[in-house]
Amino acid sequence: MKKMTTAYRVSEIWQLADVYYIRRQTKIHGHSVDHRMEFDEDFNEKYHYILLAQGDDPIGTCRVNFEHQDYGKIERVAILEKFQHQGFGRELISAAEDWIEDKGFAKAVITSVDTAVGFYEKLGYTPNYEIKYEDTDFPIVYMAKQFKSIDQREVG
Repeated sequence: MKKMTTAYRVSEIWQLADVYYIRRQTKIHGHSVDHRMEFDEDFNEKYHYILLAQGDDPIGTCRVNFEHQDYGKIERVAILEKFQHQGFGRELISAAEDWIEDKGFAKAVITSVDTAVGFYEKLGYTPNYEIKYEDTDFPIVYMAKQFKSIDQREVG
């Protein structure tokens, strides 16, 4: 039986510490991403993160960017290796989508590594191979998902 998880909209330092722990373990150690590239935040800016955890154990994280006028963008998605392929990625993306919808957006965007495209397609994202990313160390695919508008949602 899977233990209960909590998706935090990060607001406390301990949560942020877990976010950075996950990103360090998965991106820098797991994929050999340069730490200056992975930790690209500006110290004086506010960033929005989701932390997925089971009790005191961090599982995964993502950054949610609300700076665009037409959509919310899900960035820096990471699940610790021992928790992968157990449904936690789906749970994390769902929490990010909920936050994006709560902010009034009807669309989410993810720029995905090419190896994760199938995962995001299963969650309803559509790849757009026309959009190219030149300044990356690995192939990136632009993906988008349109949410149902408030008028289209079932009332129940």
